[in-house]
Amino acid sequence: MHKSGFDSFSTLQLNLQLLNLLKQVSLIELIFLFFLTHVALVELLSGALLVLPFLFARLDLMNAVVAGRLLNHLADTERPHGDSRL
Repeated sequence: MHKSGFDSFSTLQLNLQLLNLLKQVSLIELIFLFFLTHVALVELLSGALLVLPFLFARLDLMNAVVAGRLLNHLADTERPHGDSRL
């Protein structure tokens, strides 16, 4: 009877050690995933920051095109009604 009590205690101790190991592995995995996420985010943001000047340059070009078309449209709408030019 004393032997079975000892066996259950050692089984419990082994289970606790396995749970402890599992928690440590999970913590290490969590830290590793956090690190990978951080690296991926830095890569993503640095890539986006490199592209921003080009996007703003294209935006300025697009503003010029839209403004030119708007001015043309306004000039066209100010024609007299009898003018048949389109």
